[in-house]
Amino acid sequence: MIPDTFFGKRLAVAGAAGKYAGLLRAGFVLVMLSAFSAMAYGQAQGQGQENVLLLPPECQPDLLGPANFNNPACQRAMLQRAADQNDASAQYNLGLQHAAGQGVAKAKNDAEAARWYRRAAEQGHAKAQFNLGVMYARGQGVKRDDAEAVKWYEKAAEQGNAKAQYNLAWMLAKGRGGMRDEAQAANWFRKAAEQGEAKAQYNLGWMYVNGQGVAENGAEAKKWFRLAAGQGHAEAKKALQMVR
Repeated sequence: MIPDTFFGKRLAVAGAAGKYAGLLRAGFVLVMLSAFSAMAYGQAQGQGQENVLLLPPECQPDLLGPANFNNPACQRAMLQRAADQNDASAQYNLGLQHAAGQGVAKAKNDAEAARWYRRAAEQGHAKAQFNLGVMYARGQGVKRDDAEAVKWYEKAAEQGNAKAQYNLAWMLAKGRGGMRDEAQAANWFRKAAEQGEAKAQYNLGWMYVNGQGVAENGAEAKKWFRLAAGQGHAEAKKALQMVR
């Protein structure tokens, strides 16, 4: 069996959730959204729609140049407005901010993070699908539900998200959220491993050692352990010494 010292406690965590590093690129995202937002605002005004999120004065363009998108208040308003107008990338980034308690969020709020991740996930945003899966697996902001976690991991995994592929494989191998399926677990570990996910490479190596979901094959096990070890995975380095 895959050693319990690794397997069973190292699901990949939500991508950038709880961290603000990913949001350092928000200025770039918001500049890309600015044209969309301005157009949407003009259309909404022309159609007489109410409850349109107005930009603060700091954002408004003047005679000397374009709108001031570098102003933090402007960026927060732009992000909120784009999210309210159903832009999936903005909804995902808003989820990140609520998860971190920064930016538009006054404090960490997992329920709000999950709500915005869901809105983006339902539009097919792979990173939001993955993060929502993590929240269901952990019971953060939502009631813990392994079946829902598997559902969202699978949607993200099918779009090629390596961390989702790894977590989906982990859930399938453990039988969390449904029937245990080692063959499918090996399949998803392989997909993640082929994208360079070290934890997936390590787990796939053990599946080859034990013949779980794949035919027992020491050479294949060494191959995947070696790849993981090459990325600095300490347990994979130890495994290499164990496999003959």
